[in-house]
Amino acid sequence: MKTRIAGFIILIIGVVLSVLLLKSMWHDFPAWIFGRRVPAVIEEVWWEDFDIQNRYRKDELNIKYFFSYTFTTSDGEVVLGKSKVTEDEFMGYRPGSEVMIKYSRINPEDNRLDDSRYVPFLVFTYIPFILICLFTLLA
Repeated sequence: MKTRIAGFIILIIGVVLSVLLLKSMWHDFPAWIFGRRVPAVIEEVWWEDFDIQNRYRKDELNIKYFFSYTFTTSDGEVVLGKSKVTEDEFMGYRPGSEVMIKYSRINPEDNRLDDSRYVPFLVFTYIPFILICLFTLLA
């Protein structure tokens, strides 16, 4: 009886972990599998100071960097996208310059900077979680 209860608990843990993993991969997976890589033109570059009201010190900044871009899908649809970037990346982007983005052919509104340089890192980050989910479901 204790074995069945332990097995049921492990099964519940496996199902919960699998659902959480699928939820976290929901936006990345279609872009990786069905994504299309295209050039986009940067339209606007800006930064915003967040959390002005809750600063503890006046010299403390919470700046986030953004740019917007337009690209054309294979169907000829022009789509406007927006991306948050690091400060170092922000310094290299200027309006009118090109950047590579990746969009989902299923939903072009789901687009982002081409992060193919991070795919090996992301894949090897997800693999342990996938294995944990599989082992708990099999157990």
